[in-house]
Amino acid sequence: MESLIEEYARKNVFFIHTLGGDEDVPNIHFKKHYRLDYPVISDNLDQLRHIIRVRGITNVAVFDGKGVCVFNKEQMGEDPVGLEQSIADALKEVKQSDLRERAHIVNGSVYAPAVSKQERIIHERMPKLAAGENGELHLVYVSDESGSNDVLLRSYANGRWGEDVKVAATEADEYAPTVVSTGPGKALVAYVGQAKGRYEIFSVAVDGDKVAKSRQVSRSKDDAMAPFLGIGRKGDVWLAWYEWAKMGALSRDREILLVKSKGSAWSKPVQVSPKNVPTYEDHADPVVCGDGKGGAWVAWAWDYHGTLREKPPVDENSVFLRHVDKGMKMGPILAPGWRGEGRARDYVPSLAVTPDGVPWVAWDNSHKSSLGYGAKAIFVNSLRGDDFEDQSEAAAIPGTLDTPQLLLDPEGQVHLLWGQQTREGWKLCARCLGPQETTKARKLKIEGKVPRYPTGCFDTGGCLWVAYTDTDSPHWKIHVEAIE
Repeated sequence: MESLIEEYARKNVFFIHTLGGDEDVPNIHFKKHYRLDYPVISDNLDQLRHIIRVRGITNVAVFDGKGVCVFNKEQMGEDPVGLEQSIADALKEVKQSDLRERAHIVNGSVYAPAVSKQERIIHERMPKLAAGENGELHLVYVSDESGSNDVLLRSYANGRWGEDVKVAATEADEYAPTVVSTGPGKALVAYVGQAKGRYEIFSVAVDGDKVAKSRQVSRSKDDAMAPFLGIGRKGDVWLAWYEWAKMGALSRDREILLVKSKGSAWSKPVQVSPKNVPTYEDHADPVVCGDGKGGAWVAWAWDYHGTLREKPPVDENSVFLRHVDKGMKMGPILAPGWRGEGRARDYVPSLAVTPDGVPWVAWDNSHKSSLGYGAKAIFVNSLRGDDFEDQSEAAAIPGTLDTPQLLLDPEGQVHLLWGQQTREGWKLCARCLGPQETTKARKLKIEGKVPRYPTGCFDTGGCLWVAYTDTDSPHWKIHVEAIE
């Protein structure tokens, strides 16, 4: 593969690998798990992402230096040699690019040629916000300014933001942080770290500017990724993630695991994804939220093939939900995702639980938008009785949607936050979904010019806060703003 990359890079042709979706963060996990140094889909080519249709296990696309797709082919087998040969054969038919400027590659991503004339790109991204008591806020994010990915925490109290605290800042690769507030001035952070070679999930308690010793939570067979912390109204803290397990030359099996905080320790992990289905059906991108009674709800994306004995009304890749009680007993598997005719691709779920205990789920979809097959949509559903009914479309756009997130305000209202790309550029949007009232989508007034990866929360006073990465310059900066 490396020789092919070098050969065609001289022609301004670059390889992009995707698996099971087109979202940036899942692609980052995919790249890190397979230790890929060659390019993946880059952040400034999002307007082209919709042309990549992931129909098989692995989809290989080739872009020229301007980001024009010149080759797109699926590869179903697990034979690396066969994969290389299929690429080589197809690329014999690709005409050499007449591009005068070469695209710029940094950290395994390909950028437009103009980037090479600028300084080194510094990435601050993957922000997560959590609200605490008395208006406190905690922000975690990742920065590669030091030369490797580090996890940083910034807290807000008494009307001002404090200095960044280094939660995990070693020479190892540390990223994908998540955070909850655990008391006045206190936060709990979980992240992915590679200090011991394999990617594992770690947690660390922070009190003011004092960072406790990190704890390794996972003991994976072949990498653990995508941690998500959730907290219940009784103060119960939950942590979900997925783990890989090797299957032949190319590992694919991913399962969802969950632990519950037991003081300064964690409970024994339990597997939330079902064990009575084929292991080739990947489970990924979990989110967890306390149910208000000491238990929790977990949602995740599943590469589903209709293999459950009690089949829900979906037969494609979709979003699934499961309840776990305070004793870690599993409830039935529910499907809030698409239940209609034709193909669907549901992924990147978000979750919120209202004060009456009803779970709400939102997710991204690339196939069922009301605007047509080439558009993208965000769908939302809530549990009604013992099961879900038809989902509703909360947003749709011909271009790209980014990072849908459900937020709960102090009154128990559910809000949706997301980013979207229009001809005028990237913008952040929000709307109230209910249950008491519903509002139309509104554009948020923010300072950033190119806002990406939004996250948000309501503080105890009912003010909406958003955090995002402004990608307008070679130094991607985290912005945190209160929305009027």
